[in-house]
Amino acid sequence: MRAETSPFEDGTVGAIVNVDWFVPELLCLFTKALKDGGYLLMETIKGHGQNYLQLPPLGYIRSALYQSFDIKYCSERKAGPAASNAGSFRILAIKRNSPPI
Repeated sequence: MRAETSPFEDGTVGAIVNVDWFVPELLCLFTKALKDGGYLLMETIKGHGQNYLQLPPLGYIRSALYQSFDIKYCSERKAGPAASNAGSFRILAIKRNSPPI
């Protein structure tokens, strides 16, 4: 599956679980696919060894989701060497109701 296509129609999915695999471009597809009140549960790989090179910057996930989701739980941990801003995270978020058109 390419990051710009989805097998789901907009607003038809009740929950998405994404564990040990993080592709930032999928956040937009997840947001579109989830129906109002739908759950998003995500967890990245741990920051062991060189894994930090595949992790997003600290704070990225909150800023990427804050407009469309109520974040119920979020845990971030710094990963990599001191100069790195990478972080692993766990998050549970609920999609807010879309404004009426």
